[in-house]
Amino acid sequence: MRKSKRLWWIGGLILPLVLGAVSVPASAGITVVVSAGNGMTSLTAHQVKLLFMKKRRRFPDGNTAVPIDQAENSAIYRKFANQVLRKDPAQLKAYWSVQVFSGNGSPPKQVHGDRAVKALVSGSPYAIGYIDSASVDDSVKVVFAVGK
Repeated sequence: MRKSKRLWWIGGLILPLVLGAVSVPASAGITVVVSAGNGMTSLTAHQVKLLFMKKRRRFPDGNTAVPIDQAENSAIYRKFANQVLRKDPAQLKAYWSVQVFSGNGSPPKQVHGDRAVKALVSGSPYAIGYIDSASVDDSVKVVFAVGK
C-alpha cells in the first residue's frame, strides 16, 4: 500500500506538468509579410528566397524590395533560414561575408521581434519581412506562409 501511495503522489506531480507542457501554445508558423498597401498578393518560396538572399532586388511586379530579417540569434531566424532559405545560420553568415567582401551586397537589416518587423514593413510599400503567423494583423499582408 505504501508503494501505491507513492506512485499516486508522483503521478499527481507529473501529470499536471505533462498536461501543462501539452497546452503551451507552439509557434503557429512563419508568415512572410508586406505592407497592407503593397500590390503583391502572393509569392512563391523560391521568390522569397531570391529576395532575402538579395539575388533579386525587385518584387515580381517591378517594385523595389527591401528585405527585413529577424535577429540572428532568434528562433524564428533559424527556422526561416532552414525552411525557406534552405541554409543554416552559419551558411548564411558565410554567404553574406563573401557578398560583403566582394562588394556584391550586404545582408538585410536585422530587427528584434515581430513588432519591429511589422513597424518597418507596415511603414514602407517596399519592405518585406517575416513574423510568427500569430502576430499577423491588419497592418501587414501575408504573401507567403510556412507551416509549423
